[in-house]
Amino acid sequence: MQPEMKQTIFEKIRSIYAVRSAMALHGWDQECKMPVGGGAGRAYIMAELSGILHKSMTDPDWIATLQDASVDPKTAPDMQACVNAMLNDCVRKAKLPLSLDKAIVNGASLSQQAWVDARNVGDVHLFLPLFRNLVHLKRQEAECLAEAGQSKYEALLQTYEPGMTLCQLEPMFDTLETGLISILNQLREQGRLISSPPYAAPFPKSTQSKFLGELLPRLGFDLSRGRLDESAHPFTEGMHRNDVRITVRFREDDILDSYFSLMHECGHALYEQGFPEDWNFTPLGEAVSLGVHESQSRFWENCIGRSHEYWEGEFPLLQQFFPDALASLNLDSFMSRVQAVHPSAIRVQADEVTYNLHILLRFRLERMILEGSLNIEDIESAWNGEMQRYFGLTPAHLNEGYLQDVHWAAGLFGYFPTYTLGNIWSAQIRESMLNQFPRFNGMVSEGRFGPILQWLRDHIHTHARRFTSPELMRKATGSDIDPQCFLRYLQERYLK
Repeated sequence: MQPEMKQTIFEKIRSIYAVRSAMALHGWDQECKMPVGGGAGRAYIMAELSGILHKSMTDPDWIATLQDASVDPKTAPDMQACVNAMLNDCVRKAKLPLSLDKAIVNGASLSQQAWVDARNVGDVHLFLPLFRNLVHLKRQEAECLAEAGQSKYEALLQTYEPGMTLCQLEPMFDTLETGLISILNQLREQGRLISSPPYAAPFPKSTQSKFLGELLPRLGFDLSRGRLDESAHPFTEGMHRNDVRITVRFREDDILDSYFSLMHECGHALYEQGFPEDWNFTPLGEAVSLGVHESQSRFWENCIGRSHEYWEGEFPLLQQFFPDALASLNLDSFMSRVQAVHPSAIRVQADEVTYNLHILLRFRLERMILEGSLNIEDIESAWNGEMQRYFGLTPAHLNEGYLQDVHWAAGLFGYFPTYTLGNIWSAQIRESMLNQFPRFNGMVSEGRFGPILQWLRDHIHTHARRFTSPELMRKATGSDIDPQCFLRYLQERYLK
């Protein structure tokens, strides 16, 4: 590839990603700062930006230029990986009519805002009409994107986990379902499925905010290239590697809710900050998949954050900030809360053992919604039936039921399985690190996270989209995705 052609392609790719970053910034603002009355205008802005992005990506001359560059033997390997990733994205985008693309973005924005309203006032009817329209649009999208032999669900799954098939997911979930229920039954027989008692005193929100703000840099998050805010549903939004924003929510009755939410989002954010500077605003400056993204958040939240070693160093610091709530607890009694296993109606508050059953429930229901075998009006009863089957619980209200997650309201069908993929890969990462670092547990207890983060940088973060997610994780961990590794990890932590 001639230098001038390479520069032209590089500039166009960066221009496309700049529009995507602008959309991300509007999405973050919608959740954190936008006034209540700004919803309709924000939906219009997002749809217009989506239209600009669509036209730019689907221009026939641009796609032809990428196709030529992708087969040019003079194209350097990194540039070819960048071009191929961009070409795949553009060809996929070109399958969607512009009008449908804009309608989906507009419909998702309005549906998400209606979801917030419905949760606030407890009236699902504020949400259902807009959600029904969004599901209709997502079915149309799936029909446009589906390859030969793909179901609607599988077509949308590619948005979040490219290359993943239902033939791979279904046996993985079957293996996990059997293993997780076995672990739960053993814990139940041991009388260990009990909820934790209340703390002696509340955890003031202002003190939580200060403590968590100090925790971020200790884990390796660069606050000069990121920030921490509050939102109804914790999330991380990376505009680019030098502007990565974390949100958290606070419960004054339980510090662990916000603490683990922050560690989870910090894992996402460390990944975003770890992409190579030279490839900022390109496919080689973003995550390969959401499953890999989730492996980073679950590694920090669970493999590190729920370990006994971690709290050997962290618990004394937490006691200094919250003496009234924690003075009567020692490390072992506190760890009984950190590692408590107790069926819960809320996914984001679920323990490690039950969490993936929440995902399995959603995976099965959203497939039925998308394929049309579950009517919108019947989601609540189907949800409650599955909650009884897995957890023996009936949600007290819709905010504990299917309105608890923002994903469907935002049109993110096919997203949920990536959480389970991430959980499995996080256990494989931990196993690899235990082999690499003889004093891994000692490093964790001493708060020496630098070598751990550097391992993630070297093996995962800097590669971005150079490889597929299975290739990347195979190179990092030495094996294909292995649900048995995750089950071994849970057995080691909770049954020994």
